[in-house]
Amino acid sequence: MRSAVLAVCLTGSLAVAIPAGLLLGHDGLVVAGASRDLAIPAPRLVSCLSGHPIKDRQLGRGECVRLVGSGFLPQELILLTESRRPGWRTYLRADPLGGFSYRYLVAATAAPGADVLTFVGTDRSRPVSAPSAAFCRFTVSNG
Repeated sequence: MRSAVLAVCLTGSLAVAIPAGLLLGHDGLVVAGASRDLAIPAPRLVSCLSGHPIKDRQLGRGECVRLVGSGFLPQELILLTESRRPGWRTYLRADPLGGFSYRYLVAATAAPGADVLTFVGTDRSRPVSAPSAAFCRFTVSNG
């Protein structure tokens, strides 16, 4: 400590060595002073028939829902996939504010159980720190 005080008195500055391990956060990512973008929120489910939100995320076979979301780049091309239909995919385009609305029809032959729709932004100019995916979880009911 005395040598630090002496160094400050002689040079007018204090150099402090901080081990790199203290600056590195989880998985080796620097977290000190990092700018964190908000995650893309999960899309909302809205009934095509009534226009009301489906808060319990329970969908019936053959049911039409509108998926409403935001958080993508303006006019970004978005890839949409479904977890239980590996080969199924489609694309949609975000609006000028980065939002989207997509009509989705649950397959009439869908087995009951949990499912996930994944929305992935395809714009390669997106900053590495910015999220580029959103997930919409729902359950297909027996009825």
